[in-house]
Amino acid sequence: MTTLTYFLRSSLRTGITIISGLLFILVPTARAQDAPPVPTSIQVEEPNPLKWSYLAGGFVVLGGLALLDEPVRNFTSDLQSDFGRDFARTATDYGKATLMAPIFLGGSILVGTITDGGQGFKRAAAAGIGMAVGSLVNETLNQIVGRRRPSEEVGAWEFDPLHGHASFPSGHTAFTFAIAGAVDEATEGWVAIPFYTAATITGLTRIYLDRHWLTDVVVGSLIGVWMSRRVTRTAMRLFNADRPTSSSRSGVQALLDRMEAVASPHFLGVRVRL
Repeated sequence: MTTLTYFLRSSLRTGITIISGLLFILVPTARAQDAPPVPTSIQVEEPNPLKWSYLAGGFVVLGGLALLDEPVRNFTSDLQSDFGRDFARTATDYGKATLMAPIFLGGSILVGTITDGGQGFKRAAAAGIGMAVGSLVNETLNQIVGRRRPSEEVGAWEFDPLHGHASFPSGHTAFTFAIAGAVDEATEGWVAIPFYTAATITGLTRIYLDRHWLTDVVVGSLIGVWMSRRVTRTAMRLFNADRPTSSSRSGVQALLDRMEAVASPHFLGVRVRL
């Protein structure tokens, strides 16, 4: 191995660790940072030891996960079955942006407009922007890092920057978690739970199908959630879209309020008032 190759591999490995650690701290503290400051007569900047605790914890956790990349791959290879592969291939399609992005955007705008009129449309549009930015940021990082996929059988720490179709971070996982984060920011209550569940399943299928390492999936999920939530929140402010509160009607109830049964000699069905 040449000195230059060793230097590049070491630099990329260090960069991944730093990025992962920063994401680990930024995700749990993002909401706290956006909260308005409490007005006081004297503003005193106090050091925040908790922030450094998160940072240290992030390095420890991600470092531990990096050590598990190859053992987890070996473990999932022992679990392979025809049914498992068929299920994983079907479930992983949820993470295809070219397939799901138009469906998500169109469906969210339709449901948002039906359930809450103009405000619902604005929230859906903001969620679509958040989803897109979260996915694009992850894809940019993926192209730059160029980590080799596990199926290439060259080890967990081989890189080919800017070669495309790379492994770190996982694009499918980032996209699905970007959807979940955008929905979570633009809605209230239980609505985002199915999306987080589907995103988690998608990430697991990427490991099972030998398309990604464990750390690819973990970091991709963090990027997707963090970026989409922040961008969705900012877009909602720009659009003057109010975030639903627990006192607001749920989307299901609002939809039911707009529906009415229609029965006549020529038609039997349900009409939805827009």
